[in-house]
Amino acid sequence: MECSRGYSNTDAWRITWITLDIFMMTKVIRPNEISPPRNDLYKIMSIQNKTVTVVNYWTGWGNHKPDLQKFRIQ
Repeated sequence: MECSRGYSNTDAWRITWITLDIFMMTKVIRPNEISPPRNDLYKIMSIQNKTVTVVNYWTGWGNHKPDLQKFRIQ
């Protein structure tokens, strides 16, 4: 899957479905050879018209609360 925000560069991700409404996205392009791949864990909350609402669960270092995000399907 490819993603972009407005005029930002496009990222490439591999998607792994865990359940029907939970999936993990792994960034395909590595910034360098020593960094681990970036992973994001999402749960789909709703799909209405062309808007998908998801909760993004932090998988990195530190203590961050889940983040509600909305995306437009094109």
